[in-house]
This record gives sequence, structure tokens and C-alpha cells, in this order.
Amino acid sequence: MRMAVVRLVVAVLVLASAADAARATELSAIIWRPATHPFVTHGYRALAETVARRSGGRLTISVNPPSKRFAPQAYLKALRDGAVDIAHHVATFTQDELPELALLSAIAPSLKDPLASALAVSDLAVHDGLMQARFRNLGIVFGGGYALPTQMLLCRRPVTSVAGLRGLKLRFANPLRRQWAASIGAAGVALPMSEAADALKRGHVDCIAGDAATLKERGVLSTGLSLVALNVGLEFSGLQFAMNRASWRKLAPPLRRLLLDSMAELVPAAVIANVAMAERAAREASAAGIARLEPDAALKASFDGFMARSGRQRAVTVAGTRLARADVDGLTDRFLAGYARWQNLLATVDRSDGQAVGALLRREVYDRLDERVYGLD
Repeated sequence: MRMAVVRLVVAVLVLASAADAARATELSAIIWRPATHPFVTHGYRALAETVARRSGGRLTISVNPPSKRFAPQAYLKALRDGAVDIAHHVATFTQDELPELALLSAIAPSLKDPLASALAVSDLAVHDGLMQARFRNLGIVFGGGYALPTQMLLCRRPVTSVAGLRGLKLRFANPLRRQWAASIGAAGVALPMSEAADALKRGHVDCIAGDAATLKERGVLSTGLSLVALNVGLEFSGLQFAMNRASWRKLAPPLRRLLLDSMAELVPAAVIANVAMAERAAREASAAGIARLEPDAALKASFDGFMARSGRQRAVTVAGTRLARADVDGLTDRFLAGYARWQNLLATVDRSDGQAVGALLRREVYDRLDERVYGLD
């Protein structure tokens, strides 16, 4: 009799376990950046580990490595079509579909604080009616933004002044930086980073812009070159975490809450880790004999002054006919106000502590989102 009872209990437990497994949800995620990039290690892989642990296995995320199936420019389409559930995407790849985020990317070179930028983008995107309407029309749910570390110049010759840059070919991805290059008598060259590294080695361009971690990853930090510590601003405004709207709707509210909380914690963690990686790469370059040069005051003033004068007009140009002028001005003002607010908020915590900054972002933004409503209208 006792043996029969034991068998019955075991059978019930097995059935209960099977039922729990049947109720478990697996989401697919894609990010095209290298496996060692902090947006992967401290972003996507951390998200998968966090939600699996906190949900007790009820929610899992399969992070797929880059593949030929989806080019980075096609990640938004894959997300919209439901081919994947979660994706990282650069807004400037699809400016027509994400004009609000593309607009913000246009003014990124005028800003110097990647952490405040990432938090301000995330704060704005989850609350702003204009941006939320865009995400709704695209069939996606915004989960979190990002920003890359501040960029500097890597040059074939030592340059520290406007006169030294005059006549040189400077590779800049952002059109606003290329306009500045033209204003000082240099030539702004548009090349993808995949081609820029080789162009620098061959002398087809004289300088390329990038953060030190990216330059190291591309294999161009070598002796004989000079790192010019001219802060030429940021690159940001895309989707670190975005989710297919139908997939989001299918999740139970507690699982949506879990994703929101986890994304809030990991948005700053990834940015902080990326900034630290760039700073470490710059130190390693100096230790390896690559000259690190400080630009003179006139060169700094030239760049910063041009950005201050021209950033807003560049935003108008990028928006083109996709957004009304009132929306361009309003969105720019709201973002810059948020950027200033987050700089002030970050002064209250240790900016290098990802947990502390994540808790701040949760308290100020994500805790105020209702998982029973957000992304469902």
C-alpha cells in the first residue's frame, strides 16, 4: 500500500513538472555585435540568465549569434515580422521607419555623456506619445536604449590643432561631424567602420573616429598612429531591447514585469561596461606605445562651438518630411531636458556601479510602467 502511495506521489510530481514545462515560454533574441561586446555580455546574455533565474525557468531567452539569415539592417523587419521576439537595432539603419530615434542620433555628436544619454533615451521612449505611437504602428515594444562611449580620432600623423587637420581626410559616420570637418578645411569621408580600418592602413583616409574599444576590435590600434583625445561626442539612439508586440502581448503580466525590471537594470550595466572597456583599451594602447595627444583649446572650441550652433538644424534635416517641424523641435527639447535631468540624477549615485544606476532607472522610470497596460494598446 505504501509503495502504491509513493508511486502515486511520484506520478503527480512528474505530471506537475510536465505541466510547468508546458507552460514555460521561450523567447528568441538577436544581436549582431561581437560575442565579447558588453551589449551582449552585460545585455543579452545577462538578460537571458536573469529572467531564467528569477522566473524559475518559466521564461527563457535563446540568444542567437549573428548569422547570414539576418543582416543587421534587417533586424527591425525580423522583429516586426515575428521571426524573432527580441532584437537590438540601430535606428540609423532604418531612418524612414524610426525617424524619431534617427533624429536624436543626429544630435549625438553634440553630447558627451553616454550614460545620461542612454537613460534619457530610455526614459523618453517609454513615455513620449509621439515615439510610442511609432512603436505601436511598427508592431514593436520599446524595452531600453543605449549609447556608445565618447569617440576620439585615430590618425596617421600627430595632430593637435585645426591647422594640423586642415586638408586631411577624416572618416566620420555622422553627417554633422563631416560638416564640421568641411568647416575647418578638412574633408569629411563617409565609410562604414568595416572599410574605414583598411582605408586608414592604406592611407586612403588620414583619421577615423571611434571609441578605443571599437578601434581595438577592428585591429587598427597600432604603433605609428596617434590617438587624438578630441572628444567628438557620442553615437546613440537605437533599440538595445525591443520586442515583437504580439510576443509581448502573449506573456502573462508577471513575466512582462520581470522583463521590464531586468531591462531597466541591464541598460545601464551594458553602457557602463562598454565605457570601461573603451577606457581600458585606450590605456592599453598608450602602454603599447601608441601616442595619445591632447588637442589644443582652439581645436576643442572649434568642434564644440560648431555642434552647439548646428546640432538642431541637423536634426531638422534628418527628420525631413517624415516629421512636422513642431514635432522635431518638441522631441529635441524633451530629450535635451531629460538629458540634463539624468545628469543631475546620476550625480546622486556612483556612476560606475551598475546595480545602483539600474536601481535608479527602475525607480525613476520602469517602476512607473504598468505591465498590464504598457505595450498593449
